[in-house]
Amino acid sequence: MFRLLGLMTLVVTFIACEQDPELTEQQPIDQQVAVPEGTENPEDNLDADANPEEELEAEVEDEGEPPVEEEVPPPTFADFNALALIHCGDCHGAGSGRTYLVNDEANATTNKAIFLDRISNAAMPMPQSGLLSAEIQAEFKAYLDTVQ
Repeated sequence: MFRLLGLMTLVVTFIACEQDPELTEQQPIDQQVAVPEGTENPEDNLDADANPEEELEAEVEDEGEPPVEEEVPPPTFADFNALALIHCGDCHGAGSGRTYLVNDEANATTNKAIFLDRISNAAMPMPQSGLLSAEIQAEFKAYLDTVQ
């Protein structure tokens, strides 16, 4: 009996859901852009003959001047010290008795020649495990070149 009831429900559902033949054909949908009152209709500004690629090329040609590079501020002691803490802090921290101590700007500027020599001297490298990369050496040098 439950099987018969289930079969009858299925048949009734199928018949009720039969689609209208007119709705099965694809019909174009007319879409319109909503424009708030008091503003222009964006379609009024469209030029039927306009070619967006030509307009883009024209904009690029008008930019004849190269882009202005932003001036990078010179490195500060904070920049220098951040690198020193990472690469030198283990041996040159407070209380180590070393010539150069991290966190001491006066010490860094006074000993700048020694510092530059040691970070670039393969015979006596600092750190002692080997020379720092050229990029890191350049970052240290960039700050030390700004001080007297």
